[in-house]
Formats: sequence, structure tokens, C-alpha cells
Amino acid sequence: LVHWPLPQVSCATRYLEYCVNTLKNTDKAIHNFLLSCYAKSISSDPTSSQKLLNYLVCQSKEKTVVYDAHYALRLCLEHHLDEACVHIYSAMGLYEEALDLALVLSNVKLAKDIANLPSQNKDLQKTLWLKIAKHVIEKQKDINQATKFLETCKLLRMEDILPFFSDTATIDPLRDTVCKSLTEYKNQVAELQRDMESASDNARNIHSDIQVFRNQYCKLRSTAKCHLCGSTLMTSSFYMFPCHHACHKSCLIKELLLILPAGHRDKEKLQGIVGGAQMKEEAKAKLDAILGAECVLCGDLMVETIDKEFEAMDTTKDDSWN
Repeated sequence: LVHWPLPQVSCATRYLEYCVNTLKNTDKAIHNFLLSCYAKSISSDPTSSQKLLNYLVCQSKEKTVVYDAHYALRLCLEHHLDEACVHIYSAMGLYEEALDLALVLSNVKLAKDIANLPSQNKDLQKTLWLKIAKHVIEKQKDINQATKFLETCKLLRMEDILPFFSDTATIDPLRDTVCKSLTEYKNQVAELQRDMESASDNARNIHSDIQVFRNQYCKLRSTAKCHLCGSTLMTSSFYMFPCHHACHKSCLIKELLLILPAGHRDKEKLQGIVGGAQMKEEAKAKLDAILGAECVLCGDLMVETIDKEFEAMDTTKDDSWN
């Protein structure tokens, strides 16, 4: 192609455009050849540059580009086609490189389009917009356009772009924006204060409920029965729950070992405590914490085991299940 005369390159370009645009050819070699023709004819045909840009823009709208991006980038760099390189960088996912080159060309509009591309990566998107704002403020000295970025990109805030202004910059154009930001901060502070007051009220209510719960008591008759074994409750140590279920300590241990699933943390602790020769004060405290956590008859643990099958019954003792 390097040694082809320009008329032949022009004819080849028209034929390749017909293959790509009309016949919808997706052969990578065809597309790479078309890129070469565009680059070759730019010196003699000014419209080739725009055709190349239009082709790259159309390709960027597709899910995957057909041409070889690395080949196209090398080709455009050799011919100093910087704007085309921007589109190729963007197609390769190199958004920072594409934006930097767009700003070197002072093409802020193209840079904005690139900054909106990584919509799934908010951190990268914010970084790209900050680069544009810095360029506009420091290079172009356009404060009004910089403040419009705050409306265009919701990721940027006033404090993000303030460091880019010089110490001698006039902030009159920023007055309305600064006032708007201060109003937003005031509303956020008020909302946080309301949340803190609500949290404080909840904490006071919980503390009050705990105090009330500590002072609660219930009366038991001497004939009260254990809700698990049915024998007299007073014959041994027992636990009384707020729901008024009362169970022997030994009965609770047996019941928890039965209903707790294998590998459950409390079941392993319970087995270790019960299996010990002597129960120390620390072990007693752990046992009380496990047994007194909730009622085994109406607590969450019983609700969680409601869908479990009944244990196999001994049919020799009870045939009522047959």
C-alpha cells in the first residue's frame, strides 16, 4: 500500500467502504486495510481524516470493534492522527490516556464524552472529570465552565475543584455555587443531627427497658411443674423465662443438645461444659448464658426447627403413630 499511487488508494477505499458499510463485512483484515487507506490518503484528501473519525466513532458504538486496535493505534501514531488515537484509546478501555490526549488537543467536548464512558466505575469517572476541571481552570482560566461541571457531573463537589483555583482568583462567579453547596451541607448536618437525636432516644428507651426488665419478677407456686419433664419445678435448679415457661436446668441441657444442629457453636460449648469433671465459675457463667439466652419452647431456636422431621419413634412402646 505504501507504493500504491493515490488514485488506486482512492479506488480501494471506495471498494472497502462498500464492503464494510453495505455488505457489513466483519473480516478484520478488510477493516485494517480500510484504516490503512484512510491514513495513506489523508495528505491528498482532507475528507479522509473525517471519514476515519466517523469510522472509529461508529465502531466504538458496537459491542466489540472489528479492527485490530493495536495496529490502528500504531498506524495513527505514525501519521500523527491524534484525535483518531483518542477514539482508539477509548475503544481499548484506556480512558485516562484517551482523556489526557483529548485535553492536549484542547478538545474539552471530546474529553467530556470520554469521562462519561466508564459509567460502572464511579471512582474512575470522578478522576476523569477532575482532570477536565483542572485543565479548564488552570489552562483555560474558564471559571464559569468549571462550575458548570458540578451540574453536569453529580460526582464532583465544590471542595473537589476548589484546590485548582489560584489564591488570587476572583470567586464572584462561584458565589451562587458556594451558597448552594453550603445550603446542602447545612441540610446534611441537620439530617445527621436528627439521626443522632433519634439514636439517642432509642438508646434511652433501650436502657429504660433493660432497667424495667431487671426489676421484673413472677410468682411461682410450690406445685409448679417443669414444662419439659412435667415433674415438680422446685426439686432442682431451674430457669424461668419472660414468657413464663419454666424448665429444670438439666432438662434444658438435654433439650438444647437435642435440637441444636451438629456443628453449632453453642452445642459444642455446651458439650464441653457438661463433659467437664468440675464446673468452675467461668464455665457456670457460660452455661447460664447459653441456657438463659432464649426459651426452648417458644424462642427463635424452636421456630427455626419447626420444619425438621420428628425423631424416629420406638413402635414397641407406642403404636399410635402407625
